Amino acid sequence: MYDLIEKYFVEIIGLLGTLLGVLLGAFLNRISRYGRVKFYVNDVKHNLSERDDFGGFKIVESITPKTESLSINIDLDLINTSEYSKKLLRDIKFLSVDKNYNKTKIIKDNSTRRMSSSLILVDDLKFINLQPKEIRNLNLSIHFKEDFEKILNSEWYLEYRKLNNKKRKIKINK
Repeated sequence: MYDLIEKYFVEIIGLLGTLLGVLLGAFLNRISRYGRVKFYVNDVKHNLSERDDFGGFKIVESITPKTESLSINIDLDLINTSEYSKKLLRDIKFLSVDKNYNKTKIIKDNSTRRMSSSLILVDDLKFINLQPKEIRNLNLSIHFKEDFEKILNSEWYLEYRKLNNKKRKIKINK
């Protein structure tokens, strides 16, 4: 048996190298098919509005007792890095999360348990379907009628669900 291995050693090494190359190629091909969705936030603007003397709205610099609305405009690019598969983003939502929010904090109230929540959910999209290697520009406009100071002082996120129903959050830097 050892004589046979010594005689065909070069051929056996070549065969094993070929099999290893095929398996490695299949594995790398499988990885390249997955890809992911990348988010690039191009611009974030917010405007505070109050009524002027003629019944219209004017933009103001700071929050006053007459402030009636806050609008946030987010310009972002979505990129599907996969070469072969489509990516589906569902239930896209804007979240404003208080910086002092603690997800694990539970308040006990007469043996009733409830989560302390500081989340404000405002605008949402149903879904976005990205083709392989597609780049899509998305402009979101969100409007608030109350809690202006709380929203401006909180952290902003976009939350979405992937095809397998996993939630993902992307932080938006102001």
